[in-house]
Amino acid sequence: LISIIVPYFNDSEHINQSINSALNQTYKKIEIIIIDDENSKNSKETLNKIKKISKKIKIFNTKKNRGVAYARNLGIYKSKGKFIAFLDSDDLWKNNKLYEQISMFRKKDIDVCYTGYFAIKDNKQIIYKVRPPQFMNFENLLKECPISCSTILLKKKVLRDTKFKNLKTKEDYLLWLELAKKNFKFFGVNKFLTL
Repeated sequence: LISIIVPYFNDSEHINQSINSALNQTYKKIEIIIIDDENSKNSKETLNKIKKISKKIKIFNTKKNRGVAYARNLGIYKSKGKFIAFLDSDDLWKNNKLYEQISMFRKKDIDVCYTGYFAIKDNKQIIYKVRPPQFMNFENLLKECPISCSTILLKKKVLRDTKFKNLKTKEDYLLWLELAKKNFKFFGVNKFLTL
């Protein structure tokens, strides 16, 4: 089972597309955990509509706005999967993304798997693309962070003692650094599977 963690804050424009890209995965053993970090009348309406689309969708809330790191950590805590994927509410996946990554976990001794990604505008125009190297370690990651959070699939057990730190930005980069420092094995799928 893959638990897909989606933090939500004030993004009714994109969340439907994002969730549909998760539900349309060719790999079907998933649960989708949306964390409402907005906690408004609007967010409840938006997310309750989305919840009706599939039994795989669960919604939890942070009671008050706590930020993306707290929301993701809550999602991890509530998750039942052996694997965790992160999907931001304004990002999308190609429909074979999880299948490609799970295949890598079956073939290789790895802990964290990421993909290439396109940065796109709302009209789907590509602004730039990032093809991260196949292997990343702590030294590589200190120089740059070519790993986008929504490209990640990892074994839940690697997060047992390491959580997202409550930062305004780059909280994901810090987590990758901490995991790499503990010598967890990172591996990149050489395909653009995240938007």
